[in-house]
Formats: sequence, structure tokens, C-alpha cells
Amino acid sequence: MELSDKNEVIAEFFERYAEIFKSTSKESVGCFVEDGCLYSALIFFEEKWRLLELCKVELDSDAVEEIVKAVDEVLFKNNFKERTVSLIVPEKFLLKSEFILEEKIPEHEVKDAAYWEFREKYFSSKNFSVAYYKLQAIIYLVFALEENEQKRINEIFEKQNIAVSDWMILHNDFDFRLKGNFAEVAGASLEVPIDANIAELEEGAPAIFAAMVGAGLTQNFENLRFSPLYASDVYDWKRIALVVATLAVVLFGSIFAVDMTRMYDAKREANFLRNEAQNLAVDKTRIRLFNEITDDVKLREKIIAEKTMERFSVYGVLSHLGTLTQDGVIVKSIKTREKIVEIECEALSRQAMEQFLENIDEKRDLFIFSPKSLKTSESSRIKFSFSVDLRG
Repeated sequence: MELSDKNEVIAEFFERYAEIFKSTSKESVGCFVEDGCLYSALIFFEEKWRLLELCKVELDSDAVEEIVKAVDEVLFKNNFKERTVSLIVPEKFLLKSEFILEEKIPEHEVKDAAYWEFREKYFSSKNFSVAYYKLQAIIYLVFALEENEQKRINEIFEKQNIAVSDWMILHNDFDFRLKGNFAEVAGASLEVPIDANIAELEEGAPAIFAAMVGAGLTQNFENLRFSPLYASDVYDWKRIALVVATLAVVLFGSIFAVDMTRMYDAKREANFLRNEAQNLAVDKTRIRLFNEITDDVKLREKIIAEKTMERFSVYGVLSHLGTLTQDGVIVKSIKTREKIVEIECEALSRQAMEQFLENIDEKRDLFIFSPKSLKTSESSRIKFSFSVDLRG
């Protein structure tokens, strides 16, 4: 696709998109002057577009004032609120000439080419606009409307409180068909009264076509239209304002919904973190109490261990002595003084005493670091004593 084709497609897209916001009047009036007569077609919309009135008024002259006066009477008679007309400009106010294209160009560029051709030939220092239709393959009939003449005509209409919305020409090969109670003009259809006179409809068909152009029923005849004198406000600003307001509400509603969702998520996360913090505080308290209890238990175990260790040696000695004592040896007394254990015994014989001491010597796991001192006395029983130094 060439660049020009792409631009044409984009332009058509935006033009059709803009149609959504164009104001749609329910009334339209088309005017056409021929052979000293004004033809006025009044159409209105009620479920569908219908022809209300097709008027033919004989004019005293072809002066613009006479035309405007006749249009005003028609509007007043039919009580049309929309005092806006689409005017097929009489040829007496136009300059026309054939225009031959020297090279093939896109159809939408023909009007510009014709404009510059006319400017070079006829309107070097004047403002004007052009409209045209095709005669043959590269031959066009072009009409030019001078801006000053357009302003003069428009001022006369405005004095009667009538606005001209469309300035146009009529195609030479104008197509009008009647099917049942519908009139087809330039590809668009319009309901007509059942008792309408066919001959009158055919005679006033150009005015019907102009009214249909003003109502926006025809879309493909830009070549037949002159540039408007003033930019007309064709947009329905109430609809645009409603759409903008709706979009704004949707946009701000979406933003509000997103913010509320984020706020909800943030609050939920904050509550979760707060609960976690509380749980952590409880855990910290538990850990602190556990550590305190553990320290206290360790301290108690240490104290008990120390106390136990202080007595363990003595008790160990006593326990072992109990297992080592044999027949013929009697332990008479055991005394402790710090880490020294003093033991007094009696033996029935020296042999029993020696065997007892040998048994003690064999238990080196307990007494290996315990130097002993031995004292004996002779009588019917042998008394002897020894001590164990547990300090190592």
C-alpha cells in the first residue's frame, strides 16, 4: 500500500469516527432555482426520513432577494424550526469551465488541482472555492464560486434569519427513481407521500437531493460541494460532553477502584505484619523467659554439680570400701576432713588386713590419685587406719 493510500484510509477512518459526534437535525430543507422557479424540499425524521413538502414557487426575478423571500415564506408556512437550507447555487452566480487532467491523480486530489488551475487563469487575486463533476475519463466540468459573491448571498439569507449550511452544484447526470412510496436520489432513499405526484417529484428532485445532503443522507458527493463560508458547528456538543463525562467517570472510577484495591491490599498486609509483629513480640517474650529459665536451670545444675562433685569422691570411697570389705576386716569409723578421708579398721589377722589393702590397691581408678598412709597396732585384733587424700 502506497503512502497516499494509507493517508486516505486514515482520513476516512477519522471522518467516519467523527460522524458519531456530528449533530443530527431532524429537519432539512433543500433549495433549487431553475427557469424562474424556486423548488423547496422539506424533509423530516420520524423513525425514518420522510418528505413533508415539495414546493414550487414562481419568482418575479432571479435576484437573490426574491429567492430568499420565497424560502422564508416556505419555512414559515411549514413551521420549520431549523431555519437552515442546503442551496444548489444558480449558475448565474458561478464561473464554469472544463478542466482536463494532464496526468492521472487520485480522485480526492482533483478538487485541489482544479482550484490551482482556476487560480492561475481567473482568480489570481481573489478568494474562491470550486466544485466539479466528471464528464469523461480525464475531463471535468468545474464551477467556481467567488468568496465575495458567496458572502453577499449569505448576508441576504442572514437578514431573514436563514443559514445556508451547504453550497453545492447539481450533477448533469442526476439520477432519480421512485420505488413504491420511496424516492431514491443519488443512492439514498426517502419516503414520500403515497399520493405524491410523480411528475412533480421528478421536477423537484434536485431540491430533494439538496435536502438529503443537508440531512447527511448522502456521503459521496464532496466534489459537488463548495467550501462553506464559515466553519459550521456540525458537532453535537451535548453528546460529546456526555461521552467525555462518561469516559471521565469510567476513568476516575477505574483509578478509584485500583486505589481502593491497593489500599485494601496495603491494609491487609499491614494487619498481617502487625499480627506477625505481635506474634514476634510474644515469641521474644517466650524466648526471653525460656532463656531465663534455661540460665536458672543451668545455674542450678552447676551448683548441684559442684555440690555433687564435692561429695562424690567421699561417697565413691565409701561405696568402694563397702564392696572391698571382706571377712576378717571391720571398718570401725570413717572421718572426713576437707578432701581427706580417714578410715579406722580392725582385722582378725594380718593376712586379712593385707588382703584388704591389696584389694584397695587394685582399684586404681578411684584411688590412683589418692596417696594413703597406714598405721597399725598389735592386740588380739589388729587395729589399723589409713587415710585417702582426694585432692590428687
